[in-house]
Amino acid sequence: MNLQRKVIGAHAYFFLDGAAYTVPDNGTADRTHKPGAADPKWIDLGEGDHAIAPNSKEEEFMAPSPGMRVLKDIITTARGLKIKSKLMEMQNLSYQMLLGTAELPTSPTAGGQYNPLEGNHRVKGWLKLQQYGEDNQILNTLDVYVSGKISGDVGFGDKPVDVDIEWDVLFSTLNTGTLA
Repeated sequence: MNLQRKVIGAHAYFFLDGAAYTVPDNGTADRTHKPGAADPKWIDLGEGDHAIAPNSKEEEFMAPSPGMRVLKDIITTARGLKIKSKLMEMQNLSYQMLLGTAELPTSPTAGGQYNPLEGNHRVKGWLKLQQYGEDNQILNTLDVYVSGKISGDVGFGDKPVDVDIEWDVLFSTLNTGTLA
């Protein structure tokens, strides 16, 4: 990887837990079954910004030296990652998460009639994040199994609509990343 200051843009794709896939074989997406990158059912999350933050828990270990307790170590007791996305294009998945509907068709197909609170506000599935430098060269590809929810109000008014989503990375032996 190049050791210089970078502007990094990202593209994100989502594959719903329980959805059927055909690449690399036939299967159903879940924590232990990940669809291939070329599967046509990946949902392009559109224009957006994405931030990654560690979400680990730590415990300070204080020990006497010789009598006064001082910080001896910091012990990680739990590991986690959180991805925060600001989606700048409304689509059916955003409405599904906002209104708690049952699964809606993938945009640009019209969502049709729905029932608020019939489903869950939180969705699970596979998130693919592809990060590129300002030279349009791929820097990082991250495939993780996540649980996501809208993290705040979605304002409808005289400003463009943004949808903030927090994705909690869940454990899967298939979680992977590649740095270019």
